[in-house]
Amino acid sequence: MKNIRKISSILMVMMLILSMGSVFAAESTVTFKGLEEGFVFAPGSGYTDTDLFDGFKNVMPGDKLTEEIVVVNDTEDCDFINVYMKAVAHDEEENPLTYDEAYENLDGKDQAKVEGTRDETVATMEDFLAQLSLKVYNGAELIEESDLSDFVYLGTLVNGEDLKLNVELEVPITMGNEYANRVGEVDWVFHAEAIQFDTLTVKKVWDDDNSKDRPESVKVNLLGDGEVVETVVLSDENDWTYTWETLDDRYTWSVEEVVPKDYSVSYRVNGEVVTITNTTTLIFTGQVDWPVYVLGTLGVMMMFLGIIIMRKKKENENV
Repeated sequence: MKNIRKISSILMVMMLILSMGSVFAAESTVTFKGLEEGFVFAPGSGYTDTDLFDGFKNVMPGDKLTEEIVVVNDTEDCDFINVYMKAVAHDEEENPLTYDEAYENLDGKDQAKVEGTRDETVATMEDFLAQLSLKVYNGAELIEESDLSDFVYLGTLVNGEDLKLNVELEVPITMGNEYANRVGEVDWVFHAEAIQFDTLTVKKVWDDDNSKDRPESVKVNLLGDGEVVETVVLSDENDWTYTWETLDDRYTWSVEEVVPKDYSVSYRVNGEVVTITNTTTLIFTGQVDWPVYVLGTLGVMMMFLGIIIMRKKKENENV
């Protein structure tokens, strides 16, 4: 059976920039809009349009802040998405610091607040980030603490569903003035697997001249990539038919019958429908009487032939 895959991986970025000062919070959302548009971030900030951590700006030593990020599946392109996330700190080559460009987007008042950070380097940024404690929760479940360098599975969302991430930032009370106005640039990368459900129908056909030995039911195994996933029973009660409607199309799906005794099996695939035909392997059924009559007739003929031979023998002896 041919399997149609519809998996799309979408990678999008949001920026987390941290510095020391006052605290402001805003609601943040990441919305998956479909295979073409990808993720849409809100509200963004003067640093970057994908900045979801407005509440983590200008923090003070001893601060323990939590910001909620809502991830929404708002697409009709697929049946559900698997969502993953990781954090990637900027570096010297492939992912250079973008703070100078972000600085130019700030108004004069905000530029004055962070003027001392124009000499930020990857080394000073990494040193600053190492002082902080970062935890990410999916509801009450701790997903990861501090290290998000590898993709972490967040959850599965069908159309219209959302999940809430709680990101907790803790700044040590012992952080010194040398870290004032420091900036940490981290790309939060979202990865979505957009998956379309497969359907598969199995139908049962008999080719046995309505044999009285036909079983009342048969078992059919559903195979995902060759492994048995589920077993169903086909009978008159379900018209010898069954349909699976929500099969994950990341797998190749097929069926295999537990073949009844004295029957052979064949499969015919037409799109998403598999027809299973059982043919009887018995040539005859019931009692066969014709050999009795034939053998009986031959026996009578042999008896008469024997009598004739005996008579001729006696006649020859009397001559």
